[in-house]
Amino acid sequence: MKENIVLVLLATLCSTSVFAKDKVTKSFCFNCVSTSISTGILTNAESVETVLSNGVRLSQLDWDIDNSPVLNTGIRWEFFPVVSLNLNGWTTISKNGALMNDYDWTNKNNPNELTNWSHHPRTKLNYANEFDVNFEGLLINKEDFSLGVLVGYQENRYSFTAYGGKYRYPETDDNGNFIPGSSQTIIGSFEDGKKVIGYQQKYKVPYIGLSGKYNYEKFEFGGVVKYSPWVKSYDYDDHALRNTDFYSRADQGDYYAVTIDAGYYIVPDTQLFAQYSWNEFKMNVGDTLIIDNEDNTQGVNSGGAGIANKYSIVSIGIKYRF
Repeated sequence: MKENIVLVLLATLCSTSVFAKDKVTKSFCFNCVSTSISTGILTNAESVETVLSNGVRLSQLDWDIDNSPVLNTGIRWEFFPVVSLNLNGWTTISKNGALMNDYDWTNKNNPNELTNWSHHPRTKLNYANEFDVNFEGLLINKEDFSLGVLVGYQENRYSFTAYGGKYRYPETDDNGNFIPGSSQTIIGSFEDGKKVIGYQQKYKVPYIGLSGKYNYEKFEFGGVVKYSPWVKSYDYDDHALRNTDFYSRADQGDYYAVTIDAGYYIVPDTQLFAQYSWNEFKMNVGDTLIIDNEDNTQGVNSGGAGIANKYSIVSIGIKYRF
């Protein structure tokens, strides 16, 4: 099903490019440029790190982001009436509060029993950002309405550090194996302010999409839908207390995004706007390289990494057309 959607959109973009070449080759515009800047809040955001064994979940770390201020910028170059180049991006402005919960399921006889839990309220979001570039071809280009297709590429990055916190662990035997009936019976806390885990995620996303815009008098309403089945996901886990590093990569993940906006032209070339963007990277499963820095050994957990993320951004800003 998704392969058919991809083929249809790519074919549509190709036909748009042919139309543009045939109809507007004499309409190249060097200075048809508009810019935008906005501030907003990164909200409902979460990065998920999962450890698997033969498809069974053994551990999961949920990195939740508090409402974090972001800065958005964009440049649009309409070098032909129906074809444009768009450069967009956002970044967090400073380090912000976050929350991490670490869950483990170590009972082999009952893999659904939560045996370990740790809670880290003093987690920091070091940074989060996105860079996005795409070409847009318009299928319909009327004075009050337009509909287009997109082909683009974006990257997203996140970095966290968890400090201190508390834990509830089970009892284990001399070999480190779970003792039945002891789930979450050992209660304690980590040294306050001590680094426990550092974590980073990175996503590389070629994508396709649809765009639409409707104008009514001085008002403008727009929307973009993006989709990718080609996501490459990367993460890095620094287990500081164990002096162990985990590097993971997963290919062919799915990405979905919807953006809507509404604007008002205060003068013909200047618009005030509000925007909402929802994005989700579905769980992408791949391999993990494990490096034990204590004894300088390493190993690979094939199919042992799950990487996922979701977030929304609400923003207000201004656009200007040169």
